[in-house]
Amino acid sequence: MSALSVSALVCIWVLLCFYGGVNGYGYIKYNTGSGIVEGKLNVHFVPHSHDDVGWLKTIDQYYVGSNNSIQGACVENVLDSVMVSLLKDPNRKFIFAEMVLKSGCGRRNGGGDAVAVVGCKGRSVTVAAVRLFRHRYDRYGSRYGRHTCESQSHCKSSRNRWRILAYINAKMILWCRNGGWCMHDEATSHYIDMIDQTTLGHRTIKNQFNITPRAGWQIDPFGHSAVQAYLLGAELGFDSVHFARIDYQDRAKRKQDKSLEVVWRGSKTFGSSSQIFTNTFPVHDDFMPVQVPSLSKHEPTKILF
Repeated sequence: MSALSVSALVCIWVLLCFYGGVNGYGYIKYNTGSGIVEGKLNVHFVPHSHDDVGWLKTIDQYYVGSNNSIQGACVENVLDSVMVSLLKDPNRKFIFAEMVLKSGCGRRNGGGDAVAVVGCKGRSVTVAAVRLFRHRYDRYGSRYGRHTCESQSHCKSSRNRWRILAYINAKMILWCRNGGWCMHDEATSHYIDMIDQTTLGHRTIKNQFNITPRAGWQIDPFGHSAVQAYLLGAELGFDSVHFARIDYQDRAKRKQDKSLEVVWRGSKTFGSSSQIFTNTFPVHDDFMPVQVPSLSKHEPTKILF
């Protein structure tokens, strides 16, 4: 028998084993709808933005993808590809945390008024001249619907981009988490700056989309502070706060003790009113586990990617 015939037989055998195994084990089509299904392992994939506003490059450079010799990043491409994906399947969700989406220190972008503020550098910047979501769903939703963004090139139009963003925000498939102008640092930022930048972001979201963020998304700042847990968490009305950066020994101990999820009391003085549910990622914000634990009747398994 020729080598070619042997190779063909091997391929057929592999395919038969694969399809036989699938049918034998009774695999079913993956259900992308939300909600817990009893008796099954419920895995939650959490696609999210991480835009490092003003960290190593200017905000504009991060947005348009220039000066990539310092760091490769292009938020504009992220938004365009995400919009295409969300509009193709409304079951998909995407978390966006940094409200600085279109910036330019003293210039206007795409028509309309820029939000004039000062200071345009530093990772914990609270201000920049930013042109944000100018078109609301109640004006454009019926006209710019699911099939508007049929291709990524179609999304490149500045006018289309903002209208489509308004549409998918209204449909609650692009989730605004944290909602600040940026994902501010906690270790070295002054609490007044933290309040100001969060207020600015939340007002913008409320005015443009009538959305109120309900979860903190501090996944990559340097350090953590009680101010974030109490003043910019529980007091702000958040249900939870999520982060990834902790000391590697602390993470290992919490994994062992099963204490990655805790209730954080940000103030002794204010007691239980300062408490917020806190979730620490089991790994950093851009990795996935290589194994999925088996389902146990006695202990529900929760995985956060």
